[in-house]
Amino acid sequence: MTLLGSRLRQASLALACALLFPAGCGQSRTGAAAFSAGKVVVVFLDRSQSTQADRQQYAKALAMILSSLKEGDRFVVGAITEESSRDFVKYIDQVLPPPLPAETIWDNQLDYKRKSANQKQTIEQLIAELRQKVDSLLAEPSNATRSAIFETLTIADQIFASEKRKKVLVLLSDMLEESQQANFARAVIDDAFIDQQIQAQRKAGILPNLRGAHIYVAGARARTPEHAAAVQHFWEHYFEATGASLDRGHYSRVLFVFTE
Repeated sequence: MTLLGSRLRQASLALACALLFPAGCGQSRTGAAAFSAGKVVVVFLDRSQSTQADRQQYAKALAMILSSLKEGDRFVVGAITEESSRDFVKYIDQVLPPPLPAETIWDNQLDYKRKSANQKQTIEQLIAELRQKVDSLLAEPSNATRSAIFETLTIADQIFASEKRKKVLVLLSDMLEESQQANFARAVIDDAFIDQQIQAQRKAGILPNLRGAHIYVAGARARTPEHAAAVQHFWEHYFEATGASLDRGHYSRVLFVFTE
């Protein structure tokens, strides 16, 4: 090939590159937005003794969530206790590697396939390790006697505040708040009670901002079907006030679907 031909070919490739990859050749069309394109899944695990019998179904829910994780996703697991705001610990906080840059005409095909295989193996290994950590956490005994769900939700607010990923919050809990703010086992949960709780938290500046978050609840239960319906009604209105979305079918005794 003549020098002129070589330069013409390079110019043609450069033009094709500019048309196909506006961000520049060798750069990912998704890499710069890797963290905004994935999701952050925050799971709050109720550690109160009243939920001990639900650990097996919590394990199934967590297995479903783990199987949904993809490149660039963040997975956080924390606890709901009687003093969540003081003793909350992120038991698990793992970010999976971001997607590889999209293959370009400049890449060696064999090298790119090798990198893709290594990436897949790394992610599979990380998820396997997360499964082990989750199993250990579920098997760990707890002395917690009450569930301060409100306090825990303020932590979700803090985690989501700096996130650009899609926000997903999963509560593995009976959803029976028992704290200084409210006791769902004793309260008459009607519209007046719901409004009073939301307005009191808003006035005190402690109503969490969960705008854009997708909520899932598994483990919900109460002493009677009527009480369970009242508790669900409370949380539907409460999450709406926080800006989150709790779709029909995403509040239940068991996590039937996880479509994130």
